[in-house]
Amino acid sequence: DLVQKARPTFLMLLATVALVLLIACANVANLTLARLLERGRELAIRSALGAGRARLLRQLLTESTIVALAGGALGLLLAWSTRGLLSAFAARLTPRAGEVEIDAAVLLFTLGISVLTGILAGTLPGLPGRQNVADTLLADNGRSTGDRRRHRMRTGLVAWQLALSFILLIGAALTLRSFDNLRRVDAGFRPDHVLTARLNLNFSTYTTAEHRVDAEKVNAFLRTVEDSLRQRASVVAVGAAWTFPLNNAFQNDGTFTIEGRGATTGPAPKASFIGASGAYFDALRVPLLRGRAFEERDKRNGQGVVIVNQRLARQHWGESDPVGRRLSSDGGKTWRTIVGVVGDVRQEGLESEPGGIVYLPFLDFPGYAPTVFVRTQDDPARVAEDLREAARRADPQTAVSGVRTLDAIRGEALSSPRLTSALLGLFAMLALVITAAGLGGLIAYSVSQRTREIGIRMALGADRRRITAMVLREGMTSVLTGLALGAAGALALSRLVSGLLFGVGPNDPLCFAGSAVVLVLAALAGCFLPARRATAVSPMVALRSEA
Repeated sequence: DLVQKARPTFLMLLATVALVLLIACANVANLTLARLLERGRELAIRSALGAGRARLLRQLLTESTIVALAGGALGLLLAWSTRGLLSAFAARLTPRAGEVEIDAAVLLFTLGISVLTGILAGTLPGLPGRQNVADTLLADNGRSTGDRRRHRMRTGLVAWQLALSFILLIGAALTLRSFDNLRRVDAGFRPDHVLTARLNLNFSTYTTAEHRVDAEKVNAFLRTVEDSLRQRASVVAVGAAWTFPLNNAFQNDGTFTIEGRGATTGPAPKASFIGASGAYFDALRVPLLRGRAFEERDKRNGQGVVIVNQRLARQHWGESDPVGRRLSSDGGKTWRTIVGVVGDVRQEGLESEPGGIVYLPFLDFPGYAPTVFVRTQDDPARVAEDLREAARRADPQTAVSGVRTLDAIRGEALSSPRLTSALLGLFAMLALVITAAGLGGLIAYSVSQRTREIGIRMALGADRRRITAMVLREGMTSVLTGLALGAAGALALSRLVSGLLFGVGPNDPLCFAGSAVVLVLAALAGCFLPARRATAVSPMVALRSEA
């Protein structure tokens, strides 16, 4: 079950890495194409001397594969040096993270991906059709029709990078908004100034002759611990329950019957059953909406009572007051009276809507190790040692574990989405830098090819602003193409990520617009240096250029 819950997040991260890899492949292919454009005459001479197309392609593949293998080795070294950090991240998603290691399978996978990357980056530049050798040798500076085809391919590769980067930016923006929404969720309780711990009783000393847990002994133990803690001036309230909020590992669901309602053809109503003391709700500041909390007289009177949360009350009684109604969890053998209604607590996690909860008096079912909650006026960590000492005095055999604050528990509930959104943001920024560099390289090459044209324009009166606008316009053409392709791709993939988001739709216009602005700004930054270089060219020098 835990693996199934973590699978979507791992798949999303894997898809993100794959997109970054494709962007890197396109960038390497672009660099290879740039080298080919500069080596046009050399390759034409090789072809004229008898080198076949396959031989030239092998040369390109060899060069690109060597670069890819070097990159794979560096990546493997980086992964090995940060394996502790990666394991710590994975531990937030699955308890089996400690089993992850760099073994033979990982090495083979890295080798395979590196070779595949080299093949992709080396094959794409060789795709344009065979160029005419005579045309190439006669063309100025060795450039020919084949070079123009390769330049168009470079433009297409940059548009491809921009599209993939746009998809990654949208994904990062969606997860960041989702995390922000999750961070603002009202969990139904106040986690500030509350310390919690699990008291692991040695139940062999709390059993009766009939081998049942002695509720009176457990009650005496808890009362001793609570009284000892209340002696501290900073302690406001002390409560106990079977578990703590936001604990998706605790499952105690069951069905129940409402008195006076006949059997229905549908399934019986379900709820989560949790034992709690009367002070539990006060310690966690869970609001009491109707009725009262549990009291000592409930046990003395032998009256079976329960408290339900607001969601369950509305599901089965609407706006009516359920206090005084009775329900049974054992098919009608034992009826318990509802004495109160409390606010909804997110018991299974921040991202899970609160379900129906039936709170039972803790001491009616004393077989659970109690989790205590201590609300203080100041830093709750200061009473940690007092809590341990109080438990030791009440029963030296009691083991105290899980001592932490509710703020820490809430922080742990946010750790996985926080790390996921941070990683996606990091990958998106990496892709953006690679793409901006690729676009800048394309524009720089275009400017170098149009040096003579720029000189003529400047000689005829074109000012620097017009030249800059001309260069930026060329870059923005690729950006607009990438935005259109990326938006279409993001819309097509939106259904796959909808289940990973919280409080935001996969087609959120704000995320799309914000990502587009970031991409355009990065593209402008990538084009700025080539544009500035173009305006710095002296018209006389440009007119003497052979380009």
